[in-house]
Amino acid sequence: MSARLLKGKVVDAHGNPLIGATIRVNNSKEGTVADSEGCFNLQLNHNKVPIVLTINYLGYQKQELKIVDAKSNLGIIQLHEDGYSLNDVVVVGYGQQSRKKLTGAVSKVKGDVVSEATQDAPIMALQGTASGVYVAQASGVPGGGSTSMVIRGASTLSSNKEPLYIVDGVPLNSNPENPIAYTSTGLLGLPDELSLINPNDIESIEVLKDADATAIYGTRGSKGVVLITTKKGREGRVKVNLKMSTTAQFMSKRLDFLNTEEFTALRRQAFEADKAKGYVTDADLTPAKFPDLTLWDQHTTYDWQDILFGNTVWGTDIQLNVSGGNKNTSFMISGGYYNSGTVTVGDDKYTRWTGRSNVQHQSDDHRLHLDAGISLTKLTMDADASGAGYSAVVSQPNLPPYDENGDPYWLLENTNHTAPLRILNYEGTNDATSLNASFNGSYRIWDQLAAKVQMGYNYSSSNQQNLYPRNYYHPLSNTAYNQALYYSMTTSTLIIEPQITYNCQLLGGKADFLLGATYQNGDTHTMYMRGQNYPGDIFLKDATAASQIIYHQNPTTQTKSASFFGRITYDWQDRYLLNATFRRDGSSRFGKNHRYGNFYSIGLGWLFSNEKFIKNNLKWLSYGKLRVSTGRTGNDGITDYQYMTKYTTSNYPYEGGVGIVPNNLANDDLHWETTDKFDIGLELGFFNDRILLTANYYHNTSKDLLTRLYMPNQTGFSYMMSNLDAEIVNKGVELELNTQNIKTKDFRWTTQFTLTIPNNKLTKFADLENSGYYNTYEIGKSVNIIRGYKYLGVDNQTGVPMVQDQNGDGKINSTNDYVTLGSKDPKYYAGLQNTIKWKNLTFDFNLYYRNKPMEYGYLWIFYYPLGMSENVTREMASNYWTTPGVDAKYPGLTTTSASDIYDAYYRYMSYSDAAFSTGSYLRLQNVRLAYDFDQKLVGRLGISALQIYVQGKNLVTITNYDAYDPETSTNAVPPTQSVVFGLNVTF
Repeated sequence: MSARLLKGKVVDAHGNPLIGATIRVNNSKEGTVADSEGCFNLQLNHNKVPIVLTINYLGYQKQELKIVDAKSNLGIIQLHEDGYSLNDVVVVGYGQQSRKKLTGAVSKVKGDVVSEATQDAPIMALQGTASGVYVAQASGVPGGGSTSMVIRGASTLSSNKEPLYIVDGVPLNSNPENPIAYTSTGLLGLPDELSLINPNDIESIEVLKDADATAIYGTRGSKGVVLITTKKGREGRVKVNLKMSTTAQFMSKRLDFLNTEEFTALRRQAFEADKAKGYVTDADLTPAKFPDLTLWDQHTTYDWQDILFGNTVWGTDIQLNVSGGNKNTSFMISGGYYNSGTVTVGDDKYTRWTGRSNVQHQSDDHRLHLDAGISLTKLTMDADASGAGYSAVVSQPNLPPYDENGDPYWLLENTNHTAPLRILNYEGTNDATSLNASFNGSYRIWDQLAAKVQMGYNYSSSNQQNLYPRNYYHPLSNTAYNQALYYSMTTSTLIIEPQITYNCQLLGGKADFLLGATYQNGDTHTMYMRGQNYPGDIFLKDATAASQIIYHQNPTTQTKSASFFGRITYDWQDRYLLNATFRRDGSSRFGKNHRYGNFYSIGLGWLFSNEKFIKNNLKWLSYGKLRVSTGRTGNDGITDYQYMTKYTTSNYPYEGGVGIVPNNLANDDLHWETTDKFDIGLELGFFNDRILLTANYYHNTSKDLLTRLYMPNQTGFSYMMSNLDAEIVNKGVELELNTQNIKTKDFRWTTQFTLTIPNNKLTKFADLENSGYYNTYEIGKSVNIIRGYKYLGVDNQTGVPMVQDQNGDGKINSTNDYVTLGSKDPKYYAGLQNTIKWKNLTFDFNLYYRNKPMEYGYLWIFYYPLGMSENVTREMASNYWTTPGVDAKYPGLTTTSASDIYDAYYRYMSYSDAAFSTGSYLRLQNVRLAYDFDQKLVGRLGISALQIYVQGKNLVTITNYDAYDPETSTNAVPPTQSVVFGLNVTF
């Protein structure tokens, strides 16, 4: 029978060739692989029909192609990514491993999920997609404003609870202080260093959670490790990819405030109530005290929500990527531009420029491997307001925003009046730069032995100016002055890690050995200065022009660490797995007697689905693994030099010269904070892995907690850094479920569900009742407890709010009457992601749910009682106390701080559980509809792949939270809703 040649091309959903894809004839040994263009030629020694081809590529869903005729050209064969595959390669500490062979708890989020979820804050993509990872956005301004991330609960009492972030083997700034921005006003938020990473450059994000995965990082792994891997070039023709999108952002929620007629009626009632009690008289009804009742228009309503953050703002995102290579050398060069404003009043801007390049090379004999990459980011933020006027939404509805000249309106009759829009006269800038460079080189000395070195350098800088001209203050004030705040910080980290690896067959199994060392050096230079009384506003950018320097600091610190580490990985016949690690760390943050610490872990895994008795009897169980790990990690996350006395210059001269004074109390007994971790996990796959379930239980105990030990004032210092005899226990359950609900040739529907049930407790704190933390923590409760007064309601005889006198002494104060009201921790949180593909259409939607009983609410943010000069919601105005015997939700009316109602409301009620609301919410995070044009059609235009899409973000939030947003809660701009229109084209 004559021979036959089959031809075709294997590509992904975007038309990119899948180099090395395997093409095999079912029930035959005949097969081939795709070349650098994704093309293949399969020579058959027969002409039989029908035959079935199986096309496979790692990380993609396999496709079976039935051939029923004699055709030889199969055309383009498109494979689709497998959203969750056991064969996925997962990046772990100093190496890679298939998901199936992991003995540790690791969550992975792919790069396309990251780029689709966010344009400016990469870690927001982990919210709801990685179990055990709690992510909260701090602000709705671009960059997210110090978006926080906690892995498996707070394990320390220090302020820095963030995990270790590593980008291409290079750790980001390890200084506990924020390296990018600092300001007392908040302005454009405080973007963390991760906001300088272009989400489009990310290949994957792996989150390492248990001791087995994190102990190899020793001192830096107690709070978890986040590995960010950027994209690299691949073998094949040169490809050019262009992504362009435009985004419209707008406010996501409005509160229902009173209009002018309703507000002034309420104010008049409050005035009459105060007059009846003798707090005010008719003589007080003047423009200086009551302009809303005597001076301003009584029928005009200004919508302060619309004025302050009612803008619809457009953003632009352009990404260009060029990649290619041959079997020896590949490269990638990418550049990006992202620009966005904010919905707030003014002309705030957020602009990010990014550039990245990467080159990989291997020798012909595959012994030498080189990988070098460098990235540069320039971020510029210009702020007029950006949320600084958030609290002004409760301004009187008839307060004019502008005067007759178009300038912010000032009440000239009262020099204590603050113009809500004075923020437009403020000028703030923050220029941040980040450089990240990495080099990896390895040489395989012989087949089992290889030497490797990883080197990296990270540099970041921030220069911020906050300028307050004279017109930022009341024009008639005699005490006003212009002033400026300057802040700059530069940080650099150098890391060198030589390694040796060896693999062999051992006792019937496969063993891998790793031995390495780490040297890391970090430098931080900071400058903070505040000047006042400049000769003119035009001099505000010149720090030397200030007549008076209020504050000036210019510290420099250096941190060093030296370590060695090792790992043994053993796989016995694809059934029994072992992973053991050890690391000895030395840190310059501790004195010479406590500088070194030992950290370790052991992880065991049993792939019971590979046992014969399982294979033969449980056909529906395609995968099963039981794993357990335990070990110890460490933390040195404190500021530098706390073990020794530091000195600073004195404000007072000494013998005609500049004096110096001690800045802290030394503690040479400072030592490592440690966390002992235990994790057990069960992973199951059903029906050829159509259903994959991962369940984890973890129990972590943190000891020798590093934090401040408060001292008597007689010592001359308020505290010293110390290891407290205290323990924190974090335990919880995590679930990840991945399903392929429908899988046909033209229709696919996949789902991912994550659930985390955390529990955090302070289980030990020696002599807590006599420490400075007696009113902050409680043994047996979370370290994130909320302390305050217990609210008892409104006295129906007086209208005064009441709180509980906890100790019964007849006096109300926080020292004796605060109780534990609840916790800032969520009870549980969950995510649901769905991808539905039908032919060339792809529809994605993501949901996120957080169950959090308590969150800072409306009365915490806007803490003035009804009847004062601040506007209120209609709900409040419909349920307040009026006369004796009336039960009401809110206290009576008042217009003055001299009243008993105001005193109790401001001092007690606003610090009680009445000021909190539910923090639970369900959010439709992301909805995306994309269309991929047929490759044959666009190919005529020289285009390999073309996709258009429309996307909605944060479109719906279902919550009973009583203020703007339960996630950002307090005085910050809430997350915005946005609609994205985009184009993705590959040449």
